[in-house]
Amino acid sequence: MSFILLKITVPEYWIVAALMTIMILLLVEWFRSTRLSDNKVITEFVNAIDPELLPTFVPSSNDVREIDQRLQEQQLYFSGITIRQALTIAVSERTPFPSNPKTGIELIDNMSGYQFELYLLEFFQSQGYRAELAWLFGDHCVDLILQKEDRKIAVQCKRYQPSNKVGNEPIQEVATGKLRYECTEAWVITTSFYTSHAMQLANELEVRLIDRSNLIKLLNG
Repeated sequence: MSFILLKITVPEYWIVAALMTIMILLLVEWFRSTRLSDNKVITEFVNAIDPELLPTFVPSSNDVREIDQRLQEQQLYFSGITIRQALTIAVSERTPFPSNPKTGIELIDNMSGYQFELYLLEFFQSQGYRAELAWLFGDHCVDLILQKEDRKIAVQCKRYQPSNKVGNEPIQEVATGKLRYECTEAWVITTSFYTSHAMQLANELEVRLIDRSNLIKLLNG
């Protein structure tokens, strides 16, 4: 009997141990990116960005490579994910909320992409959802994971200008994230609108699209 129990519990123990190790490594990586966001190389780079572009700034691969080279000159070595997250944090900290903030969509239009994610995180928590930031775990296919009763939702957040329509890529990514996190639903939420091809793909992949008009309705209850 003891031998049978050993065969059952040992594999489970190693799975739990492996998951705990991964979680610890990801938290350490997040802590490193938070510390890195205060580095002089990062702050100088972010300070050189046009303030009007900050709310919609997304670090490119060239930006990450440039930062990486400058950090290596200081004998500092970080992964691309850590550098990208550090840039995102630094940009968010330099993107202030309006001094006399309006509400709803007018407030969101002055946010960075990172601030938009946090805004939606708090909004859904206020609606009774258990909400988590998925990218804290190194995942860029999904921004938020929402859970309520028997529903588990993978969410991509796109803080775009209304004239910049969302294409196919976020639809494909969130559909992948839905499978990865074993979710029951997948959503893309944007401050803009969707291309006709994106809407067709979303229909095929059973992804719910929340555009600017529906987001306003959602926020207004």
